[in-house]
Amino acid sequence: MAVILIHLMTKQEEEFLNSVNIILRTILNFCVGIFIFLSGYFMNIDKVKKNSKKWVANRLRRIGIPFLIFSILAATIQMIRNKDTIIKYVIHIVLGTSSTQLYYIVVLVQLILITPFLIKIIQSKNLYTKSIVIIITPIYLGIIAIFNIKFNIKIPQYQTLFLAWILYYYIGLFYKINKEKIDKGKDNIEKTLFLGWGILVCIISLMNIYMYKKGINYFYLISQVRLLNMVYILYVIVVIVRLKNKIKNVKCLEKLGDLSFGIYFIHTYIIIVYSRIFNINNYYVYISLGLVWVTFISYFSISIFKKITKNRFNKILGF
Repeated sequence: MAVILIHLMTKQEEEFLNSVNIILRTILNFCVGIFIFLSGYFMNIDKVKKNSKKWVANRLRRIGIPFLIFSILAATIQMIRNKDTIIKYVIHIVLGTSSTQLYYIVVLVQLILITPFLIKIIQSKNLYTKSIVIIITPIYLGIIAIFNIKFNIKIPQYQTLFLAWILYYYIGLFYKINKEKIDKGKDNIEKTLFLGWGILVCIISLMNIYMYKKGINYFYLISQVRLLNMVYILYVIVVIVRLKNKIKNVKCLEKLGDLSFGIYFIHTYIIIVYSRIFNINNYYVYISLGLVWVTFISYFSISIFKKITKNRFNKILGF
């Protein structure tokens, strides 16, 4: 739902609305990092270790086929609209640049390829190698920050490199492997965690608004690939680890979670339909209604499709 809301939000002419967008994005910008953390956490470590080549091949096939289908669809629509050349068409398909959500799959493919190595690193006693893996993301995000803030230069497709996300994936794998040790001694600190979450959001929001007023690029400030956002994602990971049993008991989230991969693939097309059907001038009403409508239509479209096809195309389409 956070991803859907993010993709409903657009830069506005009014400065006040852009400031609101920045605050909302500060709150919502945990989603891709958490997706990647959960991808590591839900990993079947035994299968990877038993036959890493077979596991990598199966995982690439599992996410690669739906990625190619939706990437070809998006690239074809873009080529018809923009009259792109064949070379651009192929590049868009491979990198998933024709649809905003597909870069996540490109990142996931890179992380899948290095998963066996990361598991070996986690289970080894080599602190030097572990330290190198942990500092990769902060260093990369620091470089991106320097280019954007100091030189006002945006590196193309910087969010598609695994370097921006490997820390969250590594933590997910680390937690899965060391779950029993980490889960020991949990305290009832829900109120403290949520209070800390609120304080952190306020601090980062104020910093983002200050930078926006100072002329820092709007699109960089709403990006999830930033050092400030890394701190935020790490905090949300702590919240999830501490409260995961209570989160599991929320049935509506469980149902959405079961179809989340499919919703991730199709929601941008549902947003296009929504924007064509509803001509809403009030920005807040537009994104609020859109969140409900797009989530509802995406969920039930997949549910109905699965029933009609009797789950025959689930693996092909990622449903």
